Amino acid sequence: MTKDKHKNSLRPGIHIDELTNTATPYKVYGTLRDHYPVCLLEPNGYWAISRHEDVYFASRNPGLFSSKGVESLLQPDWMPADCIRDLFVLTRDPPEHRPRRRILDAIVGPKLLEVLAPAMRRCALQRIEKINPSQEVDFLAEFAQPYIETFVNKIVGSEKDQPSQELAKHPERTNKNIGSPPSKQYIEDQLEGLRKTKSYFHALIQERKQCPRNDLVSCKRSIW
Repeated sequence: MTKDKHKNSLRPGIHIDELTNTATPYKVYGTLRDHYPVCLLEPNGYWAISRHEDVYFASRNPGLFSSKGVESLLQPDWMPADCIRDLFVLTRDPPEHRPRRRILDAIVGPKLLEVLAPAMRRCALQRIEKINPSQEVDFLAEFAQPYIETFVNKIVGSEKDQPSQELAKHPERTNKNIGSPPSKQYIEDQLEGLRKTKSYFHALIQERKQCPRNDLVSCKRSIW
């Protein structure tokens, strides 16, 4: 892709999947920053801003760049009532955002991260030890994703009752073809994943109400 080919174009032929489903999207990021810092992506009119000062400005001006737009993306018209979730902070602008954010900060703020840091390092070292240093590996598949899954299980106290592999696939389903008109199969996959996720966490929360543990689900911060 050259600058001249798409000169003065708001839609330079960059598909949203190139930002989400590509192992090495950095070349695309560079093209956006250098030539299209405000870019209309294909196919459905999503906008991407890629320069730090623009992102900073947008994040500080909710009156112009509202978070409420995320709601239509995460809860589209085809989503039935039983799959609707409270999006809590994601779709709230000030002043609604601040009191909800304080609740999260009280649970997962800097103090908790300091407490968790040693366990995070141990978990990371355990993942590294499982990687063969003589072979080329996919960092996301071999380290990042398993690390996050393992550590989240530790935090919520569910190491002995981990979600099924089907449940773990839901984030991948959510990101797949996010900008395309949803097919019937895509919608079915999304709803199946949402229902499994909701069922799992509902059961987990009910269990913690009956038998609280020293974990985040029980809202206790003295983990480890």
